[in-house]
Amino acid sequence: ATALTSARILLPFAVAAPLGLAQFAWEVRRRGRALTPELLGAAAAGATAAAIALAGGRTMTLASTLWLLTMLRSIPAIVFVRAVLKRGHRSIAVALHVAAVLIALVLWQQRLAPLAAIVAMLLLLARALIPAPTEPPRRVGIRELVYGTVTVLLIGVGWW
Repeated sequence: ATALTSARILLPFAVAAPLGLAQFAWEVRRRGRALTPELLGAAAAGATAAAIALAGGRTMTLASTLWLLTMLRSIPAIVFVRAVLKRGHRSIAVALHVAAVLIALVLWQQRLAPLAAIVAMLLLLARALIPAPTEPPRRVGIRELVYGTVTVLLIGVGWW
């Protein structure tokens, strides 16, 4: 990939490497399902979106925005899922979703993200506010996969 573009696409991975390594260290100690490593992994995974943007010749600003948007989706979702599975507090999940909406609003006002980013974050907030019945973890995970896909599609279409 660097031969086709430039070495700058490696920058997001260099920034994310300590996060990913920390998550890996937790995993080696069989503590990978704790909150901290899950959040570290989510933050590190966003580097992929940033690297793809850079590979496509986009600006570092856009790459950083994409990375931030992935974290605005994934970090509140992790806390929400843990709350649904009775491993955390729903109020913290809701607060993180509200923060995600506000940050998306600021990004939109600064012309860094499309209006669809706000819509996506509002959708996730609404999902966090609606009382969820007790469900098996697998069903919760599948539902979150759908919400994540819808979020990506909304933001992608918004930029398009």
